[in-house]
Amino acid sequence: MSLPQRKISLGFSHKKVPEGQHICYIYNDDQERLDVMAKYLKSGQEEKEKLLYLVDSMTSEDMLRFLEESGIDFNGAIPGEVTVSDALPSYCPEGLFKTEEMLELVKNFYLGAIDEGYAGARGTGEMGWCLNGCKVSYSDLMNYEARLNQLIKQYPYTAC
Repeated sequence: MSLPQRKISLGFSHKKVPEGQHICYIYNDDQERLDVMAKYLKSGQEEKEKLLYLVDSMTSEDMLRFLEESGIDFNGAIPGEVTVSDALPSYCPEGLFKTEEMLELVKNFYLGAIDEGYAGARGTGEMGWCLNGCKVSYSDLMNYEARLNQLIKQYPYTAC
């Protein structure tokens, strides 16, 4: 399955890029991270994409509140359009990171979004969980990141 790639905005740059990018954003402080991620997700909503945020720096409820204050329209959103959930149980069900399961989650999120009529899908996942609370080797993590780059060539989920 290979769909034509759209050119999309990432929200924090004026440049349009092909969907299916995998960006590692390095930020100076938490406020910058929050502001950039809000722009990234708001842009996804404007692009008619299904959105996913895996958070570990604050509660899901606090992140939802911040995103709403930053302009994400939850009132006009389709139910399920924006998913914010805790990173640790998503990345490490049963306390163990499994590359195959995480890649399958990304693929299925993208395919589900397309099946539901969205133009695409984008998401972001905070990575603090890999420093504590989960059994993961750095080689497994690097393997996942590299394989994610390959996966999004076929299923153009935009990841940050």
